[in-house]
Amino acid sequence: KKLCSFVIDKENPNICVEKGIIYSKCGKCALTTPYAPRHLHIKEGVEVIEKVAFWYNENLESVTFPSTLKKIGDNSFGGCPKLKEVKLPEGFEECVVQCFMEDEELEMVDLPSTMKELNHETFYGCHNLRTLIIRTKSVLVTDRDSKFPLDIPARCTLKVPKDLIEEYRNSPYWNHIERIESI
Repeated sequence: KKLCSFVIDKENPNICVEKGIIYSKCGKCALTTPYAPRHLHIKEGVEVIEKVAFWYNENLESVTFPSTLKKIGDNSFGGCPKLKEVKLPEGFEECVVQCFMEDEELEMVDLPSTMKELNHETFYGCHNLRTLIIRTKSVLVTDRDSKFPLDIPARCTLKVPKDLIEEYRNSPYWNHIERIESI
């Protein structure tokens, strides 16, 4: 709360800052921001959002993800109580442990067809999640070693490709969801 300003030297060999967000020098990793913005626009070229990058931003309402994004690290957006919607771009592959943990107002998540695996705790504590859209061409697997079900509210509507509805209903990871319907 006492931080008034900070400076990252333009000659810093490891990190740079653009529009208040700290990135790796190569521009492929979003690291953090010392601010608590309401709207976050992550620049094109970023492939990874590092763990705890935007953790506990109590003001964050929306995020614009770059088309180049592949992975979101542990707790990257955990504890962002005003974040309501997340739409991840085609090409995105991996949400890691608790990356949206305890986002109390998160209502809608849209996952692309390129998603490879979902951790069972990705949405831990997101009790208001109402709609989860999964665009993958096969049933999205959860972390293979987990013996726990996905932490997604049973009252959430799961929207999947029409030809996968029955497979999702019969999946031990997804069958607790009451409403599974076509995208």
